[in-house]
Amino acid sequence: MFRCQQCGRVSVPGEKSSELILELRRLQHPLRIKANRVRRASPKGVSRVKLVDDPGGIGTVIARRMIVCAHCHATVILPDAHTSLQAACQVENAAYQGDTRRRLEEERGRRKGHRRDDD
Repeated sequence: MFRCQQCGRVSVPGEKSSELILELRRLQHPLRIKANRVRRASPKGVSRVKLVDDPGGIGTVIARRMIVCAHCHATVILPDAHTSLQAACQVENAAYQGDTRRRLEEERGRRKGHRRDDD
């Protein structure tokens, strides 16, 4: 059972709820060096663990949502801003991923004690 956040009606037992997404926001995940463990089999059949980098990225997360009944879900009309925000994030993510290799090389250089050229 749940209470509809739109009309305030308490649902009957077993009634399905619906989620309305009211607001999305952008979120940028940072680059993480050697964050994920991946098991790979060697040619001899021995399992080896390798640490791989997580490139991060840009995406969207839900900032505000409402749990509503089926009647309110059918009657509410939301603006089409969600698709435009997701499209903008996809373009930014492509640019962000293109810059990932350079940032990985810089971070690895700093960890090994090398200096960058522009320092």
